[in-house]
Amino acid sequence: MPYANLRNSLKRYVAHTGLRAILSDHGQDDWTEKNEDLIVTNYQTWFHQARLDLGFEKLAVVVNRQSYRDRIQVRGAQERVIREGAYCFAGPDYDTLEIVDRRTEST
Repeated sequence: MPYANLRNSLKRYVAHTGLRAILSDHGQDDWTEKNEDLIVTNYQTWFHQARLDLGFEKLAVVVNRQSYRDRIQVRGAQERVIREGAYCFAGPDYDTLEIVDRRTEST
């Protein structure tokens, strides 16, 4: 289901606005998954499908890095996707931010 929202946005807006890359904030919700290979596969699956749906096999993916709750398998998967994935690039590294700057809940 979450990919359907991305697909719909891509199909609706790309024809009008163009697209150079997708900024991926994927992975943090995989923190309960202990298998790094599965997290990498999850990444590869959605960006492969996005490229197919757009007919643009060289669509760039910029990968945010963040190791939610210090789960190294998530960070490892993000680094592998950047290193091993075609047209994948390093994006922001949220782990370098102070904790107060990473908080998402209201105070």
